Amino acid sequence: MIIPLNKYLVVEPVEEEKQENKNVVLLPEGVEVKTSPFSLVRLQVAHSESDLWPGTVLIVQDHMLEKVELMGETHYLLLENYVIGYLGEAGVNKR
Repeated sequence: MIIPLNKYLVVEPVEEEKQENKNVVLLPEGVEVKTSPFSLVRLQVAHSESDLWPGTVLIVQDHMLEKVELMGETHYLLLENYVIGYLGEAGVNKR
């Protein structure tokens, strides 16, 4: 398990439901087309000073996610500054 430092968060992408597109465009195999620059991720591990709780679904910009492959496992890291918001009422420690 990765223990994040320096304001990093360990997250996992949340699979969004795919909407059926009526326009058909053929793309090479393995190519994904994003319709939004934003993604949902679920917080797995926060840095020690974070107010966010594990399990919270966060809204982030796609290009800010950092994919790290170590020892045969894939992890996703994100600086807490790049979190735009979160879904739901729970998930933040209000001091």
